[in-house]
Amino acid sequence: MAETTSMARSKERSIQETAYRVWPFRSSDDEQGEGNHIPFPVDICETEDAFLLLADLPGVSKDALEVRLSDDQLTITGRFRSALEEEEQVALREVPGASYRRSFTLSDAVDPDRISAGIRNGVLKVELAKAEEVKPRVISIKS
Repeated sequence: MAETTSMARSKERSIQETAYRVWPFRSSDDEQGEGNHIPFPVDICETEDAFLLLADLPGVSKDALEVRLSDDQLTITGRFRSALEEEEQVALREVPGASYRRSFTLSDAVDPDRISAGIRNGVLKVELAKAEEVKPRVISIKS
């Protein structure tokens, strides 16, 4: 069993390393749900001017979220609170409060001064502007 888990982690690391060559950032081990944090799904796509990270965070409000950039680490943390008040007598609790956390290591392809974030309908959108030197450009042809 431990060997199977080790092989799965090794394969996942290999996939992440391959993805890092294609995308300008990679996810850290925080996404594995280590500690008291639960992982959350993200989609990452690329436009001509930016990379977009979309995180599915239903029930998490803007005030309960933090997007932080420290050196080359982009970290998203959030807290979901149960709708039940603590003082209410609970017969069944299937929706507990939870903490979310996920970190991504950015490459030089992202301009750290031009990162923005917003949340709408439980989807966090982080826009990471591309650094000017990695944007595609048209080269004029001389005759």
